[in-house]
Amino acid sequence: MKKFSLRKTVLLFIGLFFVTNCASLKVKKENIPDKKAVLELIKILDKVDYKRKTKLGFFDCSNQSALLYDLLTQKGYKCKIMVGAKFVIDDESHAWIVAEKDKKVFFVEPTLKRIANPHYYEKFIIRVQFETLKEVRELFSTFGFSDEWEY
Repeated sequence: MKKFSLRKTVLLFIGLFFVTNCASLKVKKENIPDKKAVLELIKILDKVDYKRKTKLGFFDCSNQSALLYDLLTQKGYKCKIMVGAKFVIDDESHAWIVAEKDKKVFFVEPTLKRIANPHYYEKFIIRVQFETLKEVRELFSTFGFSDEWEY
């Protein structure tokens, strides 16, 4: 039997808890951003400078998501944090941002600082959506990952 790490156990718990309400990746046609909205967000993302070295467990997708959440919220975007897990082929987990402005929805890939196609995240079969950064920080700190969502 494969032994799970604490991180994997936490994600499994979260996944099982929310599996009946797995966050959707669907965007209504009227909420797809136009070229102007995309360029506006790209301009913001291009100015973000990750001064810390990125590696797994140190300023990785969770830390980058926290930073982008705060930045985009300050710029007028309504943001949510998504945490996904695969659990099929491997135990990979990932975090990203769903940002909304003027009823247009953007999936922001924190590791690339780019807008992503929602289909990119379909490989994460369990997807949990957090409405606030505080909410995700509180949950992960309960399991001993308090610095996971800091930057």
